[in-house]
Amino acid sequence: YGDHRDLHKEYRRQRQMCIRDSADALRPGDAVLAVDAAGVPAYAPVELRAHADAGAEATFVRLELAGGRALTLTRGHYVPTANRGVVEAGAVEAGDELSILAADGATLARDAVVAVVAARHAGLFAPLTKRGRVVVDGVVASEYSRGMLGGARNAPDAQALYEAVARVAFAVVPTSWLRASDAAVAKGGFAALDVRAFFARLLLGK
Repeated sequence: YGDHRDLHKEYRRQRQMCIRDSADALRPGDAVLAVDAAGVPAYAPVELRAHADAGAEATFVRLELAGGRALTLTRGHYVPTANRGVVEAGAVEAGDELSILAADGATLARDAVVAVVAARHAGLFAPLTKRGRVVVDGVVASEYSRGMLGGARNAPDAQALYEAVARVAFAVVPTSWLRASDAAVAKGGFAALDVRAFFARLLLGK
């Protein structure tokens, strides 16, 4: 996502949240506002962090909306649009419509992108839930980005694949293994996983 300060503003505003002020304080088990397959906002626990590196620098894009909200994330991060489906943030254009949290806090509405601004920032944070989409600063964003699991796929196919993998993985992989693997994945990506340990823990059920 974008600058970690932007990412966690929304988390700190959510009524059921109770996390520390530091952006890298988000941990597995914390609840974040996510969006289910039916497009309904609901709280979901963080299962794993795909990124949690306050010092990492990258090129971000800030998607500014007509209503005053903005979403800041890396160029390769996926964004669900209402008019073009899932696209990479770097491909979003003025006029594209993003889903936002409506005033009632329980439904989604649409808002148009009016400006796309690129800038360098430090701080990479990407919490993963079983839902695949999370609300950041009142705007719906994907939890995934290009190449997260390797391979070249277009954004809609990759989003669907990642959501399917997450549903299965987070349902069958023991919570203890997710917790034990979180730090390695957050810093080194999924390539840092010990695959043999994964299967051992899966078979042992712990």
